[in-house]
This record gives sequence, C-alpha cells and structure tokens, in this order.
Amino acid sequence: ANFKCDHDISLIIPEVWCRMRNHEKDAKNLIAEEFLEKIEDMEYDGKVVPASILGYRITRKFMNVYFGRVFADPAAIFSDPMLRPEEQDMKVFADGVSTIVETNKRVASLYFADGSVEYA
Repeated sequence: ANFKCDHDISLIIPEVWCRMRNHEKDAKNLIAEEFLEKIEDMEYDGKVVPASILGYRITRKFMNVYFGRVFADPAAIFSDPMLRPEEQDMKVFADGVSTIVETNKRVASLYFADGSVEYA
C-alpha cells in the first residue's frame, strides 16, 4: 500500500511531545520500553541499503500510547506500512536513504574543504 500525505505531519510532533512527561521523553526509556526501534541496514537489489543512518523510528506501541493522547484512534491515521515505509516500496525507500547518505557526504566534504571542520 502506498500512502500520500498532503499535509506537513511534522506539525503533529510538538502536539504529541508536549503531552509527554519528562521521563517519557528519555531516549533510553523509549528504547527499553520498545517505543523506539533501531533501524538496521537492509539489502535491496543485491546492494546494502544503509538504513541505520536513520537511527530509530517510532513503533506501533509509541503510536498507541503517545499519539493516543492526541487522536482517538491513531491506528486509523498511521498504519503499520506508514511506520515502516520500506514495506510500502523498497525501491523508493532505498533511493531516499541513498539521497540522505549522498547529501551527508557532500555536506561533510564541504566542511573539510572550507576548513570550518576545525571549529566543530
């Protein structure tokens, strides 16, 4: 299933975040309680997709508990394939990760080229 969102869903994050208590925002706690899951590298079309560069993603459990404070039925808004976009279209996901990796490399090389890395 492919999904299209015509709205900036990043606007939802502050609404969810402000409804979380301080201890609930702790990354170690979120990982230990399985609210966040580490994204591992994947293979697609005989190549490694370095998806681990994305870090962690929210889980269904996170959606149910924390988005449930904003929405009556968060599962109706965010399906499992939306939480795991590689399950929608691995080619598009792999291309997106590749773009992120290449952009990071390009930007990092500019820091070295202009010497600003010395100030980091």
